[in-house]
Formats: sequence, C-alpha cells, structure tokens
Amino acid sequence: MDEDSYEHWSTDTVRWSDTDRIGHVNHLAIGAYFETGRSRFIAELEEPHQTFVTASLTMEFIRELHWPDLVRIGTAVIEVGNTSCKLIQGVFSNGSCVALATTVLVLIDSDTRQPVAIPDQQRSMMGLHALK
Repeated sequence: MDEDSYEHWSTDTVRWSDTDRIGHVNHLAIGAYFETGRSRFIAELEEPHQTFVTASLTMEFIRELHWPDLVRIGTAVIEVGNTSCKLIQGVFSNGSCVALATTVLVLIDSDTRQPVAIPDQQRSMMGLHALK
C-alpha cells in the first residue's frame, strides 16, 4: 500500500513516551495513530444522534518506527454495507508505510445504541474516500 492509495490524511507526532525498551515505537502507540486518523475521518461523517463504533480492528506491523518523527495516517474506505463500513489505514514515515490497519465500523443511533442504516449522504462521502 502506498501513499497514492489514500485521499484522507491526518498527522500525529511520535512522542518519546511512545517508545519501548528496545527503542522503537510500541505497537499500542501505533494503534493510537490509527485511532487519530479514524477519529478525524469519522468526525467528517457523523450526523447528530449517531456515531460509528469499532466492531473489528486488525493491525499489521511492517517496519520499525522511531522517535522523533511526524507520521501521516492515510484512511480509505474499502467496503460499505447496510449499517457498517470497512476502512483500511496506513501509517507512513518519510513516505514509507510502517503499519496497516483494517477496521469495521458500525453506525449506531446514539440514543438506542442500535445499528442504523448508513444514509445516502454519508455513503456518497465515503465514496469520495474510496481506496484508489
């Protein structure tokens, strides 16, 4: 997966506290970078009285990442169902992908906490961020 595959971008700073005892960024910190990208993407989609919740998350670690650094998080939609969508994300450092994540999000009504159909307007917005 390369940077050209994504339309939606966020950035995050690698903090000293993100590193572990062997000197590279810990996998939990990389998960937080994915969360940054996902949260910013979702913020552009959500409507009042609804929210996306994570149903599934998988991560693949490709290469080490070190402090200090500024990472870019690419987010793209790879599938849209009735009440859910699947995202793919990449964390990039200096143009190279260091980790990938696949996430299934389910749209729920904020009051009932039950899944609801993804409205056409949100489907259209997701289409603008489809994986290239």
